[in-house]
Amino acid sequence: MHVAILTRQIGHYHNARYRGAADAIEHVTVISTINQGGFSEFLAKETGGYDVERIFPNPDDYNAALAKGGVRQAIIETLDRLKPDAIAVLGWSMPESLAALAWGNQNQTPLIMMSETQADDAPRSFLREAIKRRIVGLSQSALVGGPPQAQYIEALGIDEDSIFYGYNAVDNDHFSEKSDAARKNAAEIRRALNLPECYILASARFIAKKNLPTLVKAYADARLKVDSAPDLVILGDGAEKSAIEAAITETGLADHVLLPGYRGYEDLPSLYGLSEGFAHVSTREQWGLVINEAMASAVPVLVSDRCGASRTLLKDGHSGWIVDPFDQADMTRALIALFSMTAEDRETMGQAARDDAKDWGPARFGSGLKQAAEKAISKTPARKAGPITQFILDRFSSKAIQSAID
Repeated sequence: MHVAILTRQIGHYHNARYRGAADAIEHVTVISTINQGGFSEFLAKETGGYDVERIFPNPDDYNAALAKGGVRQAIIETLDRLKPDAIAVLGWSMPESLAALAWGNQNQTPLIMMSETQADDAPRSFLREAIKRRIVGLSQSALVGGPPQAQYIEALGIDEDSIFYGYNAVDNDHFSEKSDAARKNAAEIRRALNLPECYILASARFIAKKNLPTLVKAYADARLKVDSAPDLVILGDGAEKSAIEAAITETGLADHVLLPGYRGYEDLPSLYGLSEGFAHVSTREQWGLVINEAMASAVPVLVSDRCGASRTLLKDGHSGWIVDPFDQADMTRALIALFSMTAEDRETMGQAARDDAKDWGPARFGSGLKQAAEKAISKTPARKAGPITQFILDRFSSKAIQSAID
C-alpha cells in the first residue's frame, strides 16, 4: 500500500509522525509544499524512513506560484507521477489540499481527511459550513486528534466508523527520555541553558489567542498568595511580544518573568523537565502539541479548556488543571495549587501526565493512518464532484483565500 501525505513543511513533530506512518505502512511519500517554518528551529534537520517530494523551497516561491495557478498544477503533476493508493490530505482550506482532493476525486483515488479542528475553535457560518461539507464529503475516511475533532468531522459528513484517532501525536520518547536525563544532571543543564533555579514554563507563538498577557497577570496574582513562588519562563516570539512586555511591566515582575525567545528541539525536553509545571492558556486552540510535549516530559500542566488536547488527554486534578482562559481568577487558583504542591506531589502528578499522554505517540499516528487508508480503500469510489463542488475546488485551489472556508 502506498499512501501519500500532504503537508506544508516537515517540522520535528511531523517527522516523528511520518516515521510512525512508515513503520505501519509499506510505502509512504510526504508531499511538502512550502518547506520553511515560522522560525529556524522548527524544521526537522533530517528525515528518513519515508520518501519526500518537496514542491517549493519557501513561502515566497509558493505565493508566486499560487498567483499563477502553479500550486495546483504542481500537486497534479506530482500525484500523476506518484499514483498513490490513497492520499491523506491536510485539512480542507489550503489550496494544495483542495488540489489534492480534486485530483483524488477525479482519479478515483481514496482520500483521507486529516484534521484537528473542533466545532467551537472558530466562528462558524452557514455558508462556510455548507462549503466544507461539500469538500469533506469527497473523502472516504478521516484521521483526527480525538473525540471533539471526530464529532465535528462527523457533522461534516464522514461516517463515524470511518474516523480514526492519532493525528495529534508527538515523539513521546524524545521528551520522556531527555527530560529524565536532564533531571539527573539538573545543575549543569540549568547553567548551560541559563535557567532559573525554580520556574514554570510556557511555550507559544506570541499571538493574541495564546493569551499570554493574561497568564502573566494571573501569575502575578498567584505570587502574592504563595511564598517563594517559581519564576515564569515564556518561550517564543511574535507580534504580541510588546503586549506581553507591557503586562510584565504593569505587574512589576521584570525580574521573575523571562522571555528567552525560541529554543531548539534538542533543548525543549530539558526546559520542560526542569520546570515545576507547564501552562498553556489559549482562548482558542485546535489542539496544542506543546501540551503533549510537557505531559510526555512528566510535568504537571495547566491548560485552557478550549484546547483540543485538554479535552482528550487531560484529567482535571489528576495530571494537571483545566482552566477557563477568560477567567483570570480561575487561572490564578490553578497556579496557586501548582505553586503549593510538595515536590513529591508534583512528581506524582507529572507521572500521571506522562501516563495519560503515552498512547499519543508516532505509533498511534501510524496505526490510525493505516486504519484510515484501509477503510478508504475498502469503500466504493466516491461519486465524482458535481458542478458546484468542482467550481469550489477549482476556485479555492487557485487562490489564497483560506479564510473563506476555515
